Amino acid sequence: MQKLCLGLIAVIVVLLFTQSVTHEGFDLQPLRYENLGRPLLHDYKERKPPRITDNEAQDIYTNYPVFPADSCRNNNIRYWRRPTNGKCSPAEFCGSLYDTTRQEIPPPLQAQPWTGVTRVNYYASCE
Repeated sequence: MQKLCLGLIAVIVVLLFTQSVTHEGFDLQPLRYENLGRPLLHDYKERKPPRITDNEAQDIYTNYPVFPADSCRNNNIRYWRRPTNGKCSPAEFCGSLYDTTRQEIPPPLQAQPWTGVTRVNYYASCE
């Protein structure tokens, strides 16, 4: 009985020791920002000077398109003209930092890179 208790205590001590030694930590070093002069979304045209707009909810809801249920399109738009996309809160911030930007959409690929091979989605899975 005494050996069983000592063995159980030894197992508990070993488990507690290994749990306290092997734990996942967090890196609490401060973040370094290299380019503070540029805005976060530098691909969009920046409005100079930035200002609060007079927009209200009825002015910005049209920037977020909602398609009917039977539409082949969906709400997952890849190239937005504005990063605010009609979801600003409060509405006065829509259009305050970025102007409408023409997006450069790459042309679709014309020819497939395979002929008569097994493929997964676009890519050939084996030769």
